[in-house]
Amino acid sequence: MNLRTRTSILLLPVIALSYALSAWWIYQEERATLIQLERAQLEQKITALHSSISNYKSFQDAYLMSLVDGDLLAQFLMDTNNIYRSNILQRHMESSLGRFDASKEPFLSLLVLDGKDEAILYLENSQDPFSEISPRQLATALKLRAQKSVSSTDIHLDSNDDLTLYKSIAIDLRTLQTPILSQIENAGLMVVAIEARSVSDSLRNLQKEYKAEIYFHQESQSQEGNAGPGSDMTFVIPLGGPQAVKLRVPVDYFDALLQELRGRLMLLSIISCLATFLLLQYLVAKFITAPIATLDRQLDELLTERRSNISYSSSNNEVGRLARKFQSLYTRLLASFNENYQKARLDTLTGLPNRMAFNEQAKELFDQFDRSRTISVCYIDVDNFKYINDKYGHEVGDRVLAQVARGLNDSVDRYFSDRAQHGGAYRLSGDEFVVLAMDVAEDDIKACAQSILSLFESGLSVAGASYPVTVSLGVASTQSENCTLSELMSNVDLAMYQAKKSGKNRVAKYSETLARQHRRMQNIELAIKSPGFEEELSLRYMPIVDRSRKLRSIEVLLRWESKTMGNVPPDEFIPLAESIGAFSKIDLWVIEQVFKGGAALRERYPMVKYVSINISSAELNSMTFVDELASLAERYRVDKGFFVLEVTETFATGNQEQVHENLSRIRGLGFRIAIDDFGTGYTSVMQMLNYPADAIKFDRSLIKRISQQKNIATARALVELCKLQGLLVVAEGIESAEQRNLFNELGCSYQQGYFHGLPLSFAELDDWVQEHENLSEAGNLVE
Repeated sequence: MNLRTRTSILLLPVIALSYALSAWWIYQEERATLIQLERAQLEQKITALHSSISNYKSFQDAYLMSLVDGDLLAQFLMDTNNIYRSNILQRHMESSLGRFDASKEPFLSLLVLDGKDEAILYLENSQDPFSEISPRQLATALKLRAQKSVSSTDIHLDSNDDLTLYKSIAIDLRTLQTPILSQIENAGLMVVAIEARSVSDSLRNLQKEYKAEIYFHQESQSQEGNAGPGSDMTFVIPLGGPQAVKLRVPVDYFDALLQELRGRLMLLSIISCLATFLLLQYLVAKFITAPIATLDRQLDELLTERRSNISYSSSNNEVGRLARKFQSLYTRLLASFNENYQKARLDTLTGLPNRMAFNEQAKELFDQFDRSRTISVCYIDVDNFKYINDKYGHEVGDRVLAQVARGLNDSVDRYFSDRAQHGGAYRLSGDEFVVLAMDVAEDDIKACAQSILSLFESGLSVAGASYPVTVSLGVASTQSENCTLSELMSNVDLAMYQAKKSGKNRVAKYSETLARQHRRMQNIELAIKSPGFEEELSLRYMPIVDRSRKLRSIEVLLRWESKTMGNVPPDEFIPLAESIGAFSKIDLWVIEQVFKGGAALRERYPMVKYVSINISSAELNSMTFVDELASLAERYRVDKGFFVLEVTETFATGNQEQVHENLSRIRGLGFRIAIDDFGTGYTSVMQMLNYPADAIKFDRSLIKRISQQKNIATARALVELCKLQGLLVVAEGIESAEQRNLFNELGCSYQQGYFHGLPLSFAELDDWVQEHENLSEAGNLVE
């Protein structure tokens, strides 16, 4: 597509849009003017209608006043024997109507009712000798009496758009005065009805002329109408009080007026658009196309590096000046690009190259990579950096990062400067740094990593102050020639997190073993989240015996035999389940299975008084666990006192208020609580005694420590303290007769461990019971 065609394609829409917008603007202006003119005419006509209605109402008031204040009505009421008395009032009515044009004389009627609502006078200006009282006129009078008012005005617009005005007053027929409210029920009523024929004719004319809709309205509104696009114009003619006639002019009326204007503007716009387009096309072709084609060719050569810059143009026209500006602009852009290119790849805080520079350098190294070469990455993550920011402020945090960067640079320069090639140190983001190296010996990488760690052995020194900062380092190298940058970064990230898990301020190197562990943990996580996970779970039963080795209780243990991974130990999948929030699903499954079989187990082993169930300590921070536990207990109608829920002492590190509440609620339901694995953490005995519990279980590690001679006295005191607090003491991990005898002597009521019995299936538990004791009633678990 040549330049002329492109300019035509560009110009035509712009010109068309310009003329369309101009036509639209002119149309809007003309439209607004036309609508304003129509509005003004309508408002003038409506004002005249309102004036006519006011004249009719004034006539009603004057006519009533002439009857009441004059002597005609009084004579009519007093001269009851005069058969012509109504003729006098008829002539008075005709005389009063003389103010109207004979051709537009309205229909007028007068109705007078006595206190019993009997008509004593009815007159109308018609020639009908059989005329009757209008039901609406009579209803208007009765409505006045019902409302206990002395006067009212009512207006009716019938289906033929004939407007009738009713004026009603209450009057004392003896005194012709307005009665007091208490006398209205016995007062006379006068109703004057007048058909406003000129108003009705005007309304019908408006309806015909504007194709308008006319209807009666009960609430007076402003005469302002709407005339926006797609909307009608509405006018309200007040009739007095809350009554009005509403006139709605449809939008079709205005569309018809505007149709011709739109046609003229559209034709004019099309002709002007085509003429302008042809003229501009000619001028562009003559004065712009050729010079721009030359400039375009030079720019193309510049972009393809066939020339260093645009040729200098001495022409003084626009294209010549444009060419000179392009030349100057390109020169400045090239200088600015080179400067920004360097800045965009440099971290302003630390002075180290940033992630963009790292990605480019790594790509360059991988482009040179083959099986004879090795690329290594050391991933450094600053530990406790959030603590530094929160405690000392972000300014100190920035100084810490800058000091870390200087330390990295020093270590890299010390160990890599004489090597074949390296990428150096980079700041990826926040507190994350990497060191990139190629063809550097593994020993040198280890030495560099240890050098980095040594910077943080006693905290990081910054401007004479020491801050509690350490780093975790992960190291990974390319394993094969097919290794990619993404794979290498994934490996080193895994190694870095392994260093964090190992206690921080450590180096961890990626290995296949680490990768297998990671993949296994991923597989375990996927399996836990899979729908059929519970189908692979099973229960085992650990005997708990008294001092005479008789079975008194059973601890239910969970086992997982995966179809793909084989046996997965609880200490491998339970912590992972807790970390991904799946512990509640597992706990509730175990509880439900135990509740289902609780009755059968109790019947089979009557000497067993309690069954212990392990639950995650995280459940004690849950807002829903206790309710779910209660729901399961209710569903299976279990004896809650038969079950002991075991939680590890780590629950003491959670939300203490929530923990106390949940423990109390569990005991309140009737379940018993045992503190499991006591001695594995750092929680004191006195702190544990503050929690509502029924038993405490000494962990295997504590058992081993207590078994030493120097700790026996302390252990005895510990057992006595627990028993004084009403806690049953259970020794876990009993593995020898010596330990059994020792803890019997110390006063532990119950024991469990491999010495007494392994975790057993339900069938194996039968054999164990047959071997160790006769099925007989035994003592209670809680003394």
